[in-house]
Amino acid sequence: MTGGLTAALGYDPDRVAELPAPSRRALGLVTLAAAPPLGLLTGSAGYGAYLASDSLGLGVGVGLGAGLYLLNLLRVAVAGGGVGPQQAFGRVTTFMPRTAPLVMLALLGVFFAQPLLLASSAAEHDAQVATLRAALVELHARAVLGPLAEVRADGERALEGVERRLVLARASLEARRRELAAVRDPSAGGRRTLERAVAEDERRVDALAAEVARLGAVVAGHREREAHAAQTDVARYRQHLERSHFLLRRVQLTWARPLRATLLSLAMVLLMVLPWLAAATVGRTAARAYEANRWRANRALIDRAYAAFRAEEAAALARWPTFTGPRLSRFDDAPYDTRPRAGGTGLEGRDG
Repeated sequence: MTGGLTAALGYDPDRVAELPAPSRRALGLVTLAAAPPLGLLTGSAGYGAYLASDSLGLGVGVGLGAGLYLLNLLRVAVAGGGVGPQQAFGRVTTFMPRTAPLVMLALLGVFFAQPLLLASSAAEHDAQVATLRAALVELHARAVLGPLAEVRADGERALEGVERRLVLARASLEARRRELAAVRDPSAGGRRTLERAVAEDERRVDALAAEVARLGAVVAGHREREAHAAQTDVARYRQHLERSHFLLRRVQLTWARPLRATLLSLAMVLLMVLPWLAAATVGRTAARAYEANRWRANRALIDRAYAAFRAEEAAALARWPTFTGPRLSRFDDAPYDTRPRAGGTGLEGRDG
C-alpha cells in the first residue's frame, strides 16, 4: 500500500519495500503532503481558465494539465535528482532534496493563488460586478440607440408638423367648399374665384397628404432600424456581458484589500512547498535510507552490466592474436570514470 502511494511521487516501489516500516510511513506522509497542493492547484487553474474563457471543457483541461505539471515537478523536487551512482556513498548521508524547484513551486503558488482568491470572494464581489454590468449595458445602449433615436425623433417632429398643416389645409378646403356651395348663382362674379381657390386648396391637401405618407414611411424605417439594433447589437452585447465574469475587475477588487490577498497568497506558496519541506524534515532520514538503497541497487546493476560487457569484449578480442589480454581503462573506477588512472590515455589493448 505504501509502495503504491509513494510511487505516485516518483519513489521506486522496490527500494521503498526494502526500508523499515517507520521509513516507509515517513515517505507515505511526504506523499500525502503533496495531495493538498495538487488538489488546490488543479482546481485553481481550472477555475481561472473557466473565468477567462467561460468554457467548462477548457477549464477542466487546463486544470488537469496544471495538476500533471505540478505532479511532475514534485517528483523531480522530492524523489528525483538524488545521489547518482557515480558519486561517493558518503553523499548519501548528507542527501537533501534539490532546492532549485522551490523557486518554480513558489511562483506557481503565487500565480495560482489568484483564482482561489477570486473564488473565496466571489459572493462579496457579485453585487459590484452586477452594478458594473448594468452600467455597461446602459452605456452601450445609449451609444448605439441614441443617434438612431434622435434621427427618428426628428422625423416624427417633421411628420407631426406636416400632419398639422394637413389638418389646417383640410379645414380651409371644407370652408372654401361651403362658401362655394353658398353661391348658387353660376354667373356670380365671385364664384370663379372661389372655384380656383377650392382647386388650389385641393392640390395643397393632396401634396400634404403625399408628404405625410412619405414621412410616415421614413419614420417607420427609422423605427425598424432602431428595433433591429436593439434586438441585435444591444441584445448581443447584453448577452456577452451576462456570460462575462469580469475577471480583471474581480482581481482589482480582490487586491483592493492587499493584506488579505497577500496572506492567502503566502499560504498557497507554503502549500506548494509543503511536500519538499516534509521530505527535508520529517522524511529526511527515510529519504537518505531510500537514497542508500537506490545507490546500491544502481551500482549493482551498472557493475553487472559492465562486467558482462567486458566479458563479451574479451571474448571478441580473443579471436585476434594481436590482443593478448583485456583492454585497460584510463579510469580506476570504470565505468563511473571519476578517478583517472595515472598514465592512462584511454582504452588500450595490451600488446596490441
